[in-house]
Amino acid sequence: MKWCMKFDLNSNKWEPLPKLNHARESCGSFMSKEKRYICVFGGSHNSVERLHFTRPHEGWEVLDVEFPGDLDGKAGLTTLPMWHYPVQIDGIDEDDVLIFGGSYKEILRFNYDTKEI
Repeated sequence: MKWCMKFDLNSNKWEPLPKLNHARESCGSFMSKEKRYICVFGGSHNSVERLHFTRPHEGWEVLDVEFPGDLDGKAGLTTLPMWHYPVQIDGIDEDDVLIFGGSYKEILRFNYDTKEI
């Protein structure tokens, strides 16, 4: 599916977003630390897309990210943005997003600022 919606907690309503570049199902997503972007990845396509909330008319941007495996078909991916948690973990930066679930046996560490795994 290429259609996306966001839920506005203030108005208690769903609002449409621009269509994704690639259709997906059971993809993972997260909002950036500064709450300006939403990112989606995996599901039924091996890419990461980002939408800037202040410029939604520009549509989704495909980011140049190389995952160590194929995200295509990795349904049920889950994210854990570390900027929401005040804990210190060796080797994990506060700008990291942990990605796990689907058929991955390990936890991936995605750094939003550097776009590196």
